[in-house]
This record gives sequence, C-alpha cells and structure tokens, in this order.
Amino acid sequence: MTESSRPMQKPGIASRRLGGECLLYDNERGSIHVLNSVAEFVWSLCDGEHDVGEMEAKVREAFEAQPGQEIRDDITSILEEFGRLEVFENESGNHAV
Repeated sequence: MTESSRPMQKPGIASRRLGGECLLYDNERGSIHVLNSVAEFVWSLCDGEHDVGEMEAKVREAFEAQPGQEIRDDITSILEEFGRLEVFENESGNHAV
C-alpha cells in the first residue's frame, strides 16, 4: 500500500457493534474479525476518499494524540492487516495488500 492509496471497504463485509467491540464479518470467506477502537475508526475511513495522511490527521483528532506522538506506523499496520484479511480494495477494485 502506498501513501496515496485510498482503501475502500470490500462489498460484502458487514460491520456490527456488539457490546464494546466492533466485528467485521466477511460473508464470502465466512470469517469474523474483532477490531479495537482505533482499528474500527480506521475501518470507518476506508471509504475510498482518505489516504494514509488524511487518516492520520483524523485519528490524531479523534483520539487526541499528543503532538509528536507517532501514530502513522500504527495506522499502516492496521491497513496492512486489513489487506492481509482481504477486507478492503484499492481504487482499481483489486484486493489491497
């Protein structure tokens, strides 16, 4: 994934809140993934409109990250895991990795 990639949730992936957790259900693969609050927020930004820099700015604001606190690597790791799980696509409609 590049800095300018704009990941988009793959059709058929349902997200549901259950208690204090967010669950992603991949109907095609029959798999369920549990997201923490930061991963859930990043997931909400996987709409094909936000690149990694924009996601970082929104996560900083939403979670009141301190100036100088490095969070980009965390966001990148979350996106890499989403790619490994094949729950989003890049702009061309291919699975992001």
